[in-house]
Amino acid sequence: MGWDVVQIGLRHNLPVHDPFATAKEVAKRMKKNIRLVYRNEYEYDKEKNVVSEVNDYELIELAKFDVNNSNDYLQMTVSDYQAHQIKESVGIDKLRKATFVGEFADLIVSGDSFELYEIEDNEETLDIRIFKENVNLDVHINGRWHWWEEAFHSSSQKKQEWLHNYRMQIFHQAKMFGCQEVIICSDQGPTMLIFDNMEYPADKLKEYAQSFQYLKDTTWEEESEKEDWKKNAKHITFSSYFQNQLNLSNEAFVDVIFDDFSDIDNKKNKIDNELIQGCKRFLDEMKRVEFEKKKKEEEERKASEERKARRNYWAQKLYSNKSHGMTIIIPEDSKLKK
Repeated sequence: MGWDVVQIGLRHNLPVHDPFATAKEVAKRMKKNIRLVYRNEYEYDKEKNVVSEVNDYELIELAKFDVNNSNDYLQMTVSDYQAHQIKESVGIDKLRKATFVGEFADLIVSGDSFELYEIEDNEETLDIRIFKENVNLDVHINGRWHWWEEAFHSSSQKKQEWLHNYRMQIFHQAKMFGCQEVIICSDQGPTMLIFDNMEYPADKLKEYAQSFQYLKDTTWEEESEKEDWKKNAKHITFSSYFQNQLNLSNEAFVDVIFDDFSDIDNKKNKIDNELIQGCKRFLDEMKRVEFEKKKKEEEERKASEERKARRNYWAQKLYSNKSHGMTIIIPEDSKLKK
C-alpha cells in the first residue's frame, strides 16, 4: 500500500449531534444532493435479548436533501445510527446482559464507531469522514507522499505553483467545513497514528502531532531508528515555504505540515479592507455629488422664487399707478419685459 497524503481539518462547526441537521448543512455547503443512510448491521431479538451481527448488511435510507436538480447524490452514512436506536429502545443495562452472536456484535455496547459520518460518491473517489471535532478532508492529490514531500525541496516555479494550487484546494475544503487549521501528513509510516487518531479532540490531536508522540508510539520503526527519524523529520508550516523561510538540508524531510491559513486570511482581509475603503470613498463621493446637486437645485429654486417675487412686485406697482391715471413707459431693455 502506498503512502498517501491526508489532510485533517481541525474544529469543524457542523451540528454533528443531529444527523439530519448535519446532512442538510453538508448539502448546502458542498452544493451537492445528499442521501442520508445507515447500515442495517445488527438484528436484535427482544424476547431472547440476543444481538446478532448481520454480515451482508443493507443500507437503509433515512432522508434526501436536494439542493439542485441533478439526479446525482452523495451518500452520507450515519455510522452508529442503528446501534443508537437499539440502545434507546432497549436500554444500555439490558443490552449489556445480552447474548452476542458474531465477531463484532458486542461493539454495539463496548465500542463507538471510528467516525460519526462518512461521505462517498458513486465513483468511490470521495471518502470524507466526519468526527466529533475533526474532518478527513480527502482533497485529491496526484502522486504519493514521497513525491509530494520532495516538492518542498524544490525552488522551481512549477513546483511552487503546484503546491500553491494544492494548498488552496485544502483551504477551500477546510473553510467549507468551518475548520480553521489543518494537519497534513502521510497515512502510512509513523504519522499513520495521527491519521488513526482523528477521533481525538482537536487540541489533543494537534499536541499529539506536535510533540512527536506518534513516533514514540509507533511500531513501524525500530527503537534505534526512531532517533534518526526524529533528527531529520521536520514539522513545517505552509506559510514558511511560501515566505522563503524554509531551509531544508539534504537529509531533512517533511514529516508533518501544519497550516492555519493565517497568511491567506491576512492577505484576504487586506484585500477586503482595501475593497471596503474603496467602496467607502466611492459612497462618500456619491454623497458629495448628491449634496452639491441638491445645493445647486436649492439655489436655483430660491433664485427662481426671487425673480417671481420681483415680477409680482412690479406688476402690482404698475397696476396701482394705472389706477391713478399715470402712465409708465418701460424701456425695451428692462427686465420687466423679460
